[in-house]
Amino acid sequence: MDNVIQVLSSLAINEGFNPSNIEGVSVFKASQHYISEPITYAQGIIFILQGSEDVYLGGQKYVYDEQNYLVIPVPIIAECKILATSTNPMLAIALDIDLEQLTKIVFELNQVESFKHQLKGIETEQASRGIFVSPIVDDIQATLCRLILMLNNPQESALLGKQTLRELLYRVLVSNQGREFYQLTLMDTDLARIDQALKWMHQFYDQSISITELASKVNMGESTFHRVFKRITQHSPGQYLKKLRLDKAKVLLEEKGCQVQEAAFYTGYKSTTQFAREFKRLYGKSPSDYLKP
Repeated sequence: MDNVIQVLSSLAINEGFNPSNIEGVSVFKASQHYISEPITYAQGIIFILQGSEDVYLGGQKYVYDEQNYLVIPVPIIAECKILATSTNPMLAIALDIDLEQLTKIVFELNQVESFKHQLKGIETEQASRGIFVSPIVDDIQATLCRLILMLNNPQESALLGKQTLRELLYRVLVSNQGREFYQLTLMDTDLARIDQALKWMHQFYDQSISITELASKVNMGESTFHRVFKRITQHSPGQYLKKLRLDKAKVLLEEKGCQVQEAAFYTGYKSTTQFAREFKRLYGKSPSDYLKP
């Protein structure tokens, strides 16, 4: 395991997320204690190889570490706490969920009779989790370690990277906690419909979005849409959209050098005053406090 940590350390040049030479795989590093404001977690899987992180959502705490990984079937907005130091940083690897690849795996698995039996009833289950923690079993850990080690080898990354990433996704899918991934590949499940709605929000957050129209786009009645959306994301559609816009605005202020009025405009706010008021209510600071020096 030491050599795996060494590879991650060498690739984690910057704080936060670092890209790798395999598409859909990034390396994360945190070198100090961190208690976050609300942030957006992208749809994906995160494995911690050193350290731990607590994620808070809907009044619950999700702890993942070197023995448990975090699965995020749909993008969620939550808070987190990281305990780390410069001498003992938190190191993690994040995998994007490739829905097209996931669908291909499910299609192939559906040709296997034992897999059909394993998934019996999952289609009709109600997905209730937009986030969960699962134990790292031996076959998942072995595949994960092979994937990390090849990140330091351009030749292996190019030839075997996608294949190994696919294997890891398969092993997560067929685990006891894989039913949310399976439901994502089905068009008529609650999780798949909310995933479609969230993708629309994330693409068009800077525009006027009608929740009624959004429910219609995913073939759900408005009251049902509100109820299912809240169950999966722990936010109402309106709350989620507001937090998403404010999170995007904070990035524009902190990292892109935008002024307050620009950040408000680019995230769909017509009133800078309203933007500033909602921003301070969420983060406890005014937007100007986040301006890039």
